[in-house]
Parts: sequence; C-alpha cells; structure tokens
Amino acid sequence: MIPPQPGFSLTIHPYPKLIPWRSCSGGTIFPYVKASAASQCLPMDPLFDLWHDVTSSISWNVPEDQLFPLVDLWRIALLDPEVSSWCANRIGLNSPLGLLLSKACQWSSKNYLLTLPRMLSNAFWHRALGWKVLLSAQNNLAILLEHTLAHEDHGIRLSASSLAFNTFSRLQELRLENLQKGDEEETDHLEMEISLTVLNAEWEASVLCAIIAAIERESDCDIAHRQVATLGLILRFSPFIDHLLRLLAALHAQSILKNKLREQRGNWKMTVCALLEEVADKLCPPSVLI
Repeated sequence: MIPPQPGFSLTIHPYPKLIPWRSCSGGTIFPYVKASAASQCLPMDPLFDLWHDVTSSISWNVPEDQLFPLVDLWRIALLDPEVSSWCANRIGLNSPLGLLLSKACQWSSKNYLLTLPRMLSNAFWHRALGWKVLLSAQNNLAILLEHTLAHEDHGIRLSASSLAFNTFSRLQELRLENLQKGDEEETDHLEMEISLTVLNAEWEASVLCAIIAAIERESDCDIAHRQVATLGLILRFSPFIDHLLRLLAALHAQSILKNKLREQRGNWKMTVCALLEEVADKLCPPSVLI
C-alpha cells in the first residue's frame, strides 16, 4: 500500500488585507501555526476548543470567498499530530474540518476550492483523523471531489487529485487490515462503524465516475498519475467490485484509458503510461453496450 502523503508547503502566506477576522484569531490559531511552521516552542496548553469556536464564528459570519486564509491555517495546523488528534475526536459540524467542508459547493471561489482539498489531504495523513473524515463527512467529500477533479483550474485539479489519492490510500489501509485479521478476530468499534457507513457501493461509484471523467479530460502528467493511481486504489480490495466493474464497463472506462494512453504516449512519463496501461488491462473490463 502507498501511504497518504502530507500536502504542499508549510508556508504561511501573508493575508493582511484578506483577513477581516485576523483580530479575532490573533490570540488563538495564527500564533500557534506560525510557531509550528517555524519549529519554535509551542504553547503548553493550546486552546483547541477556542480554535473551533473562532472557526465556527468566522465561517458563519464571513463571506465564503474570504474564508480560504482560515482553511490555509488549518492546513498547516493539521501537520501537528496534537492538532490532528484533537480534530479526530470531533464529528460533523463540531469538527472544524466538517464545518469548512460543508461550505464547499460548485459555486465556491477558486481560492476556497484550491485550499480546502489541500487541508483535507493533510487530514488523511493522520490515521485516526482520516478515518473520522471518512466516517462523518463522506458525502460532502464525494461532492467536493466531483466539483474539483475536472475543474478548469490546474491547481484545483492537482489539489483534488492529491486528496482523492490520500482518501483511498487510507481506505485501502483499513480494508487490508480487515482482510489480515480474518473472520475469527474482532473488528474494533471504529472499523465496524466505517464498514457500515463508508463502505457502500453508491459512494464509491460516485467518486469512481468523477475519476473516470477527470482522466478522460486530463492533459497534465502529474495530475493524471494521481488520478489513475486513485482508480487503482478504488478497485483494489473493494467489497463492491462486481458493482464497480459493471459500472466501468458501462462507462467504457477501458476504452477511455487506452485512448488516453495512445494520445499521451511520448508526452507523459513512462511510469505514468505503464500505470495507465496496467490499470486499463488488469482492472477495467471490456466495454459493454447498454
């Protein structure tokens, strides 16, 4: 299994005029994140509950197109295991991640759609937090991917493809562990909850359709690499493989991948072309007429 990868730089961008709420967060989130990014000494008792209250207040009172600096602060903060562990103990709108994810939609600003997948990619880097996002926000996560994987903006597509890869890397980890435990060993409570809520065919099918549509349109090698790898992760060890294979056949996925290979061979890296060919030949069934 390829582990999820933490996303992007630790740079804290200067947002002096873009953050009308900085005075509200100045004593809470910003100093902690700045110290963390600079490897400085961190407060002994960070006020994480206050962070959530500030995030909630800002998110409900500031226009969505001005929220992306707040998301960017959380993106960096989540690289701190202590912050991620705290977030993992919160569910739904009581989680800053769930709250910020619920704000995303098709008409969100480019800055928001660029920064939000980066933040969530870092969430999946942390084992418990990644599973909690899957458990409590899978529908909003699927909607976000559907809106961003084939977006016209290159940066947004890159962020979304990295998020998709990290999401299904973490999900594959869960499936492998369950397979290795066997039927006789108990599955812990969290894994049972995830199995009942996340591992459903329609949720996976919706993301799979978005991935196929994105691959068909993609021309960037690095983005396509993430998308094709994600497709492989979705299919490998899926308990709904029969349903997904029927869907792939109806979508003509194998033809789409092979057409993309013919189109980009010589332009894309050999490793990406090899992966594309392997997924098309070994994981995708021939097309069917419907």
